[in-house]
Amino acid sequence: MNKQIGTKIHDLHKQKGWSQEHVAESLQISQSAYARMERGESNSWATHLESISNLFEIAPEELVKQNSQINKVKTNKGNVIGYNHGTINNVPEGILENMLKRIAALEKKL
Repeated sequence: MNKQIGTKIHDLHKQKGWSQEHVAESLQISQSAYARMERGESNSWATHLESISNLFEIAPEELVKQNSQINKVKTNKGNVIGYNHGTINNVPEGILENMLKRIAALEKKL
């Protein structure tokens, strides 16, 4: 379970474009402690579950659900624009699909 949660945390920090140092500082832990969390070598994420959830704007259960996966949302050109874990920052998937269509149309114009 630590590895799965570590992978989700890693994906979320990449989505935000933040460094490990930034996330560690926000959680008030060392960068090495945060790196161990991401690698699944530590279960200290449980101590920081609420802070992690708040930082990444997700529900705590999304982080710990075993069958929950945070999927990359890509544009037609393959650019990752976010991660879908049911909702992105509470945006319903129907709205997300419309946004992706608009982005694809804009990409075609480029």
